Amino acid sequence: MRDDKSPGVPDFVLIEPVSEEALIENMRVRFQADAIYTAIGPVVVSVNPYRNLPDMYTRKLIDAYKAKHSFEMPPHIYAIAADAYRDMSTFNRDQCIIISGESGAGKTEASKHVMHYIAAASGDGAREADVTRVKDQLLQSNPVLEAFGNARTTRNDNSSRFGKYMDIQFNRSGDPVGGQITVYLLEKSRVVRQAAGDRNFHAFYQVLSSGALGAGAKAADFHYLNQSGVDTVRTINDAKDFTIVKSAMRILGFTDLEITSAFDIVAAVLHIGNINFVATSEGHSAVCTQAGSQNALNNAAQKLGVTAAGLATALTQRTVATRGDSVQAHSSAEQATHTRDALAKGLYDRLFSWLVTRINNSIQYIPQTSYDTPSVIGVLDIYGFEVFELNSFEQFCINYCNEKLQQLFIALTLKAEQDEYASEGITWEPVEYFNNSIICELIDAPRQGIIALLDEECLRPGQPTDDTFVTKISEAHQNHAHFASRENAAHRSDKTLPHGAFRLRHYAGDVTYHAQGFLDKNTDLLQRDLRVLGGSSSVAVVRELFPDAAASQAQSGAAKRPVTAGTAFKTSLAALVNNLEQKQPNYIRCLKPNARQQASLWDADLVIHQTRYLGLLENVRVRRAGFAYRTHHERWLARYKMLHPRLWIGARDTYSRSDANLPAAEQCRMLCQHLGLGSDDFRIGRTKVFIRSPRTLDLFEQTRARALPAIATTIQRMWRGLRARLWVRRTRAALVIQMVYRGYKASKHAMAIVRTFSNVKTMPDYGRGVAWPALDSPALARFDTYMRRIHATWRASCIVKTLDPERATFIRKKIILHGFLAGKKQGWNAQAWNHPHRRSYLAPGLTVDQIDSAVLIPPPATGSSAAGVAPGSPGARVVVASPASKINRSGKIDQRVIVLTPTALARLDSGSLKAGRHAAVPLERVKALTVSGGQDQLLVVRFDTGPSSSTAESDWVLDFGVSGNPGALYEFVAELLFHTSPTGRTTATSVGGERRGASPILIDVVSISDSIEVAVSGSRRAVNVVAEAGSSSESTAPATTVRKLNGGAVWQVSAAMV
Repeated sequence: MRDDKSPGVPDFVLIEPVSEEALIENMRVRFQADAIYTAIGPVVVSVNPYRNLPDMYTRKLIDAYKAKHSFEMPPHIYAIAADAYRDMSTFNRDQCIIISGESGAGKTEASKHVMHYIAAASGDGAREADVTRVKDQLLQSNPVLEAFGNARTTRNDNSSRFGKYMDIQFNRSGDPVGGQITVYLLEKSRVVRQAAGDRNFHAFYQVLSSGALGAGAKAADFHYLNQSGVDTVRTINDAKDFTIVKSAMRILGFTDLEITSAFDIVAAVLHIGNINFVATSEGHSAVCTQAGSQNALNNAAQKLGVTAAGLATALTQRTVATRGDSVQAHSSAEQATHTRDALAKGLYDRLFSWLVTRINNSIQYIPQTSYDTPSVIGVLDIYGFEVFELNSFEQFCINYCNEKLQQLFIALTLKAEQDEYASEGITWEPVEYFNNSIICELIDAPRQGIIALLDEECLRPGQPTDDTFVTKISEAHQNHAHFASRENAAHRSDKTLPHGAFRLRHYAGDVTYHAQGFLDKNTDLLQRDLRVLGGSSSVAVVRELFPDAAASQAQSGAAKRPVTAGTAFKTSLAALVNNLEQKQPNYIRCLKPNARQQASLWDADLVIHQTRYLGLLENVRVRRAGFAYRTHHERWLARYKMLHPRLWIGARDTYSRSDANLPAAEQCRMLCQHLGLGSDDFRIGRTKVFIRSPRTLDLFEQTRARALPAIATTIQRMWRGLRARLWVRRTRAALVIQMVYRGYKASKHAMAIVRTFSNVKTMPDYGRGVAWPALDSPALARFDTYMRRIHATWRASCIVKTLDPERATFIRKKIILHGFLAGKKQGWNAQAWNHPHRRSYLAPGLTVDQIDSAVLIPPPATGSSAAGVAPGSPGARVVVASPASKINRSGKIDQRVIVLTPTALARLDSGSLKAGRHAAVPLERVKALTVSGGQDQLLVVRFDTGPSSSTAESDWVLDFGVSGNPGALYEFVAELLFHTSPTGRTTATSVGGERRGASPILIDVVSISDSIEVAVSGSRRAVNVVAEAGSSSESTAPATTVRKLNGGAVWQVSAAMV
């Protein structure tokens, strides 16, 4: 229901009873309450209030109409604009808004309100600055075209004296991106002649107010402005409008020079009107020698950028072209005056066309691809039906235009609607209406139409006149019901019909046209000399007005006549109608409440007359009997099929293939019934769906909007699943291709290696110096490394096989040690330990045979079930023995001999080599080794705590530097690691390597000053290794000192570097 609290009925379709009286009374009641808009379904009827109603055109109101559908809001121009914009954005259908009505009914203001709504309601887009610029340019085209194309008439202070159709172009996001303006039939005769009470075009008075014509210049000083007795209008401020127009032209991209030139041409036209002519003694013409006329000639020439003499010659002489030659003919004073007026009209008409072209160049959007093709909303603001006391060629063309638009309205809203119902098999009651096709054919029929006969008379040899033209059309249409003249026998006594005139019975009423000037206005020629003169101007804009000057200059013989004004107008009007037929129409029907342009005055007879010829009552009857919306079955299903769970394939649980394969008409019926529509709310035609009320269509839209998020999620899920499956398929294929290709490349590379190393077994170095084949691909790097490692392993095994067992064992020990110390401990390299097995680093005079036998046959470890080793077994021999400084639990230095046997690690007295209590520790108790990264020989041996605290062994902090040989530390660590292997416990390798055994022995190489955590008598201490320079002589044993830090919690060990 429309939210309209104003008096009367907001929609004529709802009025009861449906009669002309009821329509008129409803309009009157609403008009007097300032409710100037009333709807006929989607059509808006507007009554001109002849005063400002600012509260009806606010931004708040624009937002309200943008947010709601038209049937939810009171009738308004904004409702029409909103529906057109919404339909274009939603369905991607081009729209047109056709504004029709008499002159003074408010069509121009209505078009402005449409433009303002679209500019305010459309988005700003991703490129906000560009969109804002386009909006400004579209809006600013109005004041420019009004200044040069509108004038004051007795019926309208701002009457459009031309027709305008503007296409507003939108991108796919609904943002305006450009526009294009087409103009029709500027009333250029107004430039030289105005009826009483009228004014010339606004631009002339704006130039006058600017002072460009001289200080103190008045309209009365100019012939083209002083004919009507009116030069000022209460509702128009020419000086203010002049400033507005110049600002608008700058926004549209005109340069200051172009703006100045345009108004100079306007001024030149006024000066041309003041040029007078006198007859010479030979009967020729010459420019009057009076100061006023000569000044006008000079001023006009200066403004146009031509010489005064050249302008005078072009006005008083003319070039007559014959076959193969041309001659100069002198004009009479009367002919010169006619030429002057023709130049003034031609200049102004060409200036107006140039302005439109320049505006189009600024605002038109040219798509780069078919995808960029814009959607369009066209706005037609064209002159209304006109009936004056003296109606000439201009009124004939204007009223013909209105006949064509009325024919289009009938075709689209009355006849087409009824024909469509019949063809679709929809039952309804036909509505009678007047079809004005007979009038249109009377005017534009190809051979016997008035325009065709006018062209024929213009081109006829001899002396055709306006009277002979009237005679010709009277003979052709003497029996036509809509034509009358004094030449017809039936109207010879009709005193209301003057001689030399004819009357047409238009759809809007009878109009009498005076034929005087018809032939001249239809021919519409500008003499060749004037065109050549314009093309020679020093002013760039003037030259651009005469693009045909070069052709005129080159013309030497008889030229082909140009298309007449009437035919050109008929052709452009046919193109306009064809353009409008391709778009979805929206109508604004404008009425004026009185002929005096007075607010609140209601002239019932005038309103009745307009209501009848606009066919409003017939329109109401058609709407009441018809349907508000219709579309093809396929399009309806494409948009709303997802609302029915059995028709949409995305509803997997309920989708029915059999229902989806039903005829489209049956699917449409299922869909409408599914949403609860009654039988009167819709009809299913042969090819289309018909919806009676816009509210029903809104129900579908709202239901669709609620369903879209879930549908979008389903589509996203299915699409993402498809993409994922495609990705997996492609990835698998790529992996297979990679695998096969890499296998091929690896096989190729492997065969190259085989060929290269085929005889390495016979080489002394087993292929060490053989160059490896180059890699074909970086992807083979790992494979190449692997093959090199295989070759190195094989080569090493070959070399090892040539060694004696003792040397091979030594090499294995050295490799183990190298894996830990290489690059981590200073002084270590491949030559740092070269003697295979020294065993004893004891002081001179001591041998391993003196070692206490108690440590050579240690008792079983606590908790172990292993028996002791019998005397003389392999476990009874000493592996390695070396003196070392051992830090005791109190932090003091004890000199000891450290002995490694195959099963135990023991500490002995350095002098007697006797073992104390608990001197030997089984190797299975060794947990980890830590050495310093410096050149010292510090070693920390960590032990398992054992099953109880009573069996706990403190970690040993040893310095083998007292041995005087760096090899003592290396051999001790190597043997310790190596000899754990025969017990089946461990074999240590570098970090990350493999280890056999249940309890791996860990070995760390720490940097100098790093802390080493040790267990001493059940407590934890930290040992900080600090390097101090010692003696470089190997004969001098470097000293080891210990300092307690932090109350004894930390020992700082200074291990002198050798």
